Amino acid sequence: MKKILTLSMLALCVSHSAIAANYSLNNDNIALSFDDANSTVVVKDTRANHPLKPQELFFLTLPDETKIHTADFKVKHVEKQDSGIVVDFTHPDFNVTVKLNLVKGKYASIDYTIAAVGQPRDVAKITFFPTKKQAQAPYVDGAINSSPIIADSFFILPDKPIVNTYAYEATTNLNVELKTPIQPATPVSYTTYFGTFPETSQLRRSVNQFIDAVRPRPYKPYLHYNSWMDIGFFTPYSEQDVLGRMDEWNKEFIAGRGVALDAFLLDDGWDDLTGRWLFGPAFSKGFGKVREKADSLHSSVGLWLSPWGGYNKPRDTRVSHAKEYGFETVDGKLALSGPNYFKNFNEQIVKLIKTSTLPRSSSTGWVMPIRILRAARSPRILTPLLHCCITCAAPIRICLLT
Repeated sequence: MKKILTLSMLALCVSHSAIAANYSLNNDNIALSFDDANSTVVVKDTRANHPLKPQELFFLTLPDETKIHTADFKVKHVEKQDSGIVVDFTHPDFNVTVKLNLVKGKYASIDYTIAAVGQPRDVAKITFFPTKKQAQAPYVDGAINSSPIIADSFFILPDKPIVNTYAYEATTNLNVELKTPIQPATPVSYTTYFGTFPETSQLRRSVNQFIDAVRPRPYKPYLHYNSWMDIGFFTPYSEQDVLGRMDEWNKEFIAGRGVALDAFLLDDGWDDLTGRWLFGPAFSKGFGKVREKADSLHSSVGLWLSPWGGYNKPRDTRVSHAKEYGFETVDGKLALSGPNYFKNFNEQIVKLIKTSTLPRSSSTGWVMPIRILRAARSPRILTPLLHCCITCAAPIRICLLT
């Protein structure tokens, strides 16, 4: 009996060691590894021989301050791909998918996708890649949200500006506070990027090179005319107003001085003021003629929309129709966080891309300021050249550029 028991225990140990595995990837600067026996991740600067090993991949903080750690999840599946390692974690209340990626030959990233199980779940905060004593004197280089963490030879930063970066003494993490429940059908996603720099004098250059490498297109100015404070200023304008301005800009700028204009951006004043972002009476047939004129000038048409309904009297008029169409509001403004308004807003953007109203060809582009990064997903899937950037006048501007 003792022999049988010993052999059984040995078989169990062999079986466990056979199942447990270490997955690794590397590029010119960074090596990634994941050990599925204990969910250990290591991000290593191979040139400086400096590893970063987080205390855990992530943890969730609930409204009552209860924490759900990575160790509270079970590893359901691990898969190694050409440039990534995908790990699926399960928990009675949440599913989390983590993907470790090699990026552009010399960077790395970790994607986090969190979905609720069974019903919406409240989460106060999600913390990503918390470290302790992994760098001599880590710090956040900047005063605004999402400024990069500098940890010895690494810089670490999120993809979304709503994610906070934290460094104090020898600890670091990235975290995001949530104001709405996580849904089963609409998971939340965040990405943490890792880059390296050879010496302190090259930090700024290295970060700028990283930003240019991972953005959807290389940096380039987007010179355009904006109708705001010209033909429209809290007032509607007509097709003839737009065509007239295009003729004037062609005469004095494009043909007159040989300067190419990327777009004519039509700001507030084009819609029907119902909050549905439909064309107003002055553009009952859309922007067909405006686009034809833009094409003839080797330019394009841009269009402004506001996630909360705009400003001043036009905003109040749009918001007054919210109940009629079932749109959600917050503080007297349309709420893009509401499912009904978001659905309409997103559908209108997609419709504008799919129809001939706004340009999609290789010689043209379009611009739309919006607020929430979520609303950029569907358009970018439709047209990979879609580019998002933060602006002052409108929180996010989406550009289809070529």
